[in-house]
Order: sequence, then C-alpha cells, then structure tokens
Amino acid sequence: MAVREAYTDGASAMIQAIARHLEDDGDPQRTNERAIGLFTLLVGSLQAARAVTDPELSDRILEAAYANAVTLATAP
Repeated sequence: MAVREAYTDGASAMIQAIARHLEDDGDPQRTNERAIGLFTLLVGSLQAARAVTDPELSDRILEAAYANAVTLATAP
C-alpha cells in the first residue's frame, strides 16, 4: 500500500507540473485533464517502447508519442 501511495503522490506532482506548463485557457479542469492525458500518454508510450523487442518499432512508438504529446500540449 505504501508503494501505491508514493506512486500516487509522484504522479499527482508530475501532473501538476505538466499543468503549470500548459497554456491557461481559463478552465483549470480542462487544463488538468490535458495534463493527465499527457502524463498517461508519455508513461504508457515509454512502457510500450521498452517492452517491444524490435528497435525500429520502439523508435516509432516514441516518435508517435512525441507527435501526439505535442498536439495535446498545444491544443486550444
């Protein structure tokens, strides 16, 4: 249970840090949702890229994650 609580605290801190770097559109809930989306996209992509054995596929996963993260981060 302590590990999950520590992970929760760390994830929450990362999401808050991401949200601070997003353009404020006047809707804190929407900004927070975008930050959660970015966090989960990046964490999941990194996990998937490390899990596959094909280096080319791993690179493609990371490239796609980057492109999608930029799109999400710059969305209005």
